[in-house]
Amino acid sequence: MIGLTALGKAEDAVTLGREAIKVLIKGGLFIATIGLLMRYVLTPLLHQLARSPELLVLFAIA
Repeated sequence: MIGLTALGKAEDAVTLGREAIKVLIKGGLFIATIGLLMRYVLTPLLHQLARSPELLVLFAIA
């Protein structure tokens, strides 16, 4: 859906190609960032939260 929206603004084939490359690069960076956050930030954070049942319930509800 994001790709279709971004590509809908392109006016000619050259611009369409550039927009497609931009969308792919930004999507890859987004997925890589989320992966790094899950690996190095969220895992230790959730281990800390698991030590306190109150915080774990609060995190689960939020």
